[in-house]
Amino acid sequence: MNNKSQIGFSAIIAILIVVIVGIIGFTGWYIYNAAQKDKKLDSVSNEQDQQQATIDKNQDNNTTQISNSTPVYLKIKEWEIQIPLNKEINDATYFYKSIPGGGDVVYLSTKSITSKYPNCGQEKSSLGSYDRFLDPNKALLSTTYGQAYPDAKKVGQYYYYYSPAQASCTDNETNEQTTIPLRSAFEQVIKSVKPL
Repeated sequence: MNNKSQIGFSAIIAILIVVIVGIIGFTGWYIYNAAQKDKKLDSVSNEQDQQQATIDKNQDNNTTQISNSTPVYLKIKEWEIQIPLNKEINDATYFYKSIPGGGDVVYLSTKSITSKYPNCGQEKSSLGSYDRFLDPNKALLSTTYGQAYPDAKKVGQYYYYYSPAQASCTDNETNEQTTIPLRSAFEQVIKSVKPL
């Protein structure tokens, strides 16, 4: 009789150990994913932070010139590319998303526009996205990727291009006008994409 009660007790201990290990594993996975998300949102290099400090210092002196000594890049680590930024989007941020069934996309925004219009954040409506494709001859609806995006820039094996946002991210048409130069800047700078 004593032997049977010990077997039942051992099974309960084994189940408790599995549950505890599962909880610890899930907690570790959750913390790791949260840290990865923070890394993706902190996408602009330290060089940009130094550049922003120069801009802030110049604004204190009532000037808004940007020093050209240190170029500012949006570094998209998931794609191993970097994109030189201009003064309109020197505080650019991105959100990388893997698309089920294959493919991926990078949603774009800037810190300054997101502070004014939170719906313009890269995880919400965004200011547009960077996309990529491998084969310019691959069919895309009634055309090919190469025909649909003739200005796509090839780096390595991929072609990169800008896609405008499909919806407004501000609360009215007047405010939406403030995003047009930013969208245009994102479209222009992708043409200068480089490998990391």
